[in-house]
Order: sequence, then structure tokens, then C-alpha cells
Amino acid sequence: MYFERAQDSSDTDWIKAKQISALLITEWHVSEVTQRASPILMHEDYESLYKIMRLSLYANGSIEPVCYDYPIYSSSGKMKLYTKSGFHAFQLKLLFFNSSNMMLAAAKTPDLSFDLSKKTIDSFQTYFSAYTDYGEWK
Repeated sequence: MYFERAQDSSDTDWIKAKQISALLITEWHVSEVTQRASPILMHEDYESLYKIMRLSLYANGSIEPVCYDYPIYSSSGKMKLYTKSGFHAFQLKLLFFNSSNMMLAAAKTPDLSFDLSKKTIDSFQTYFSAYTDYGEWK
């Protein structure tokens, strides 16, 4: 509960997501401090920066994510993202780019709490058992 109050304050950058089946409902907020500091860091006006929300989807057993970029035009808001089924985890990042392609990460969802590289498959029968029953090998 304390964490939620800290995220909802207007002086911090935050991004939240709620997953409902294949739909991600995302909310974000960019603070006034970030809006004033980003022109200094990026050497361009805040309004001229290209702002995106990057959705990284991790498929079952995959270490490399599939990334989708969605442009945003306001400093706070809500967006519905429709995803493909079959992904195991996701991460959202709020990124700013300038004309020189410098990147500034303003906010992101918490890091993934599991190690995708440790996922092992005992046998191909376990992997494909959801689709077809192969029976016993003789």
C-alpha cells in the first residue's frame, strides 16, 4: 500500500500495467522534474522528444524478448495494448529519444523476478504433451 502511494505522487515518474487475458491496460506519468531535466540531458526541448512505451514480451522458454513500440503524446495517460497469446512475461519501459537517437529511460515496470535462462525441458514429450498424446515408446 505504501508503494502505491509513492507511485501515485506527482513528483515521480511511474508506469503501471494490469493484465487481463491478452489485454494490457497501462498507465503512466512523467513528472515535472523529468520534463525540466530531459531537455538538459537530451539537448532538445521536451516537446520535440520522441516518446514511446516499449513493450517487451518474453515467450515461453525464450530469453530474447519481442519488442513493440507505441508512441505516446502526453505526460500522463492510459493505454490499452493488445498482445498475442503465448507470452510468459512482459516488461514496459517509458523511453525518450532525441534526433541524435540518444535514449533516456524515464520509467519501467519492475524487473522480471525469474531467470528465463534456467528454464529447461525434460523431454520433447513434456514440451508437446499439451497438443498431442504420443503414447509410450517401445
